[in-house]
Amino acid sequence: MGPFLDDASLLQRSASDPAAFSALYERHGVAVRRYVMRRVGIYDGEDVAAEVFIRAFRSSGKYRAEHESALPWLLGVANHVIADHRRIERRRLSALERILVEGREVVPGS
Repeated sequence: MGPFLDDASLLQRSASDPAAFSALYERHGVAVRRYVMRRVGIYDGEDVAAEVFIRAFRSSGKYRAEHESALPWLLGVANHVIADHRRIERRRLSALERILVEGREVVPGS
């Protein structure tokens, strides 16, 4: 990739050269995965962390270089992904609970 590029430059370059985003992943992937896993657990952590980078790549044009590092921005993206994940999990658990309750009502002799 040539000379060292700061995070803002990598994000800007990734618009025309998606491979440039991989350097950002290499720099911050471990920190983002650890952050996510502490919040959602190991089981879902890898998938949620992957979604963070997918969303970050898709919205890289919205990045504003307020910090030298893009990590604070990535962690902000992570917070949104985690909130979505938790919302989906609550809905899933609620649906399972309804199924269990309805199943008990249908079973004869209960």
